[in-house]
Amino acid sequence: VAQFCIGRCLLKNMLCTLGITSAADNESGLEVANAQLLYLYEEMGAQLALQYAGSQALHATNSNAARDFVQSVKRFYSNTFTDMEKRVLMA
Repeated sequence: VAQFCIGRCLLKNMLCTLGITSAADNESGLEVANAQLLYLYEEMGAQLALQYAGSQALHATNSNAARDFVQSVKRFYSNTFTDMEKRVLMA
C-alpha cells in the first residue's frame, strides 16, 4: 500500500513536471493515470506470485474465495510433499 501511495505521488509530480497536468488539478483529473498505475501494480504482483509461488496471486481483484482456497491447498500440497526434493538439495 505504501509503495502504491508513493508511486501515485511521484506519478502526479512527473505529470506536472512534463506539463501534462497542472499542480492545481485535483485527483479526479488523474483517475486514468491512477487506474493504470493500479493495473501495473496488480500485474506485477501476479507475475511475482507466479515466479515465487508457482501460481496465481491470492486475493487478487479478479479472484474469489473458492479459487483462493483451492490455490492455497495446491500450494500447501506442493510445499509439503513435492518440494521435499528441493529442500533436500538445498540442505
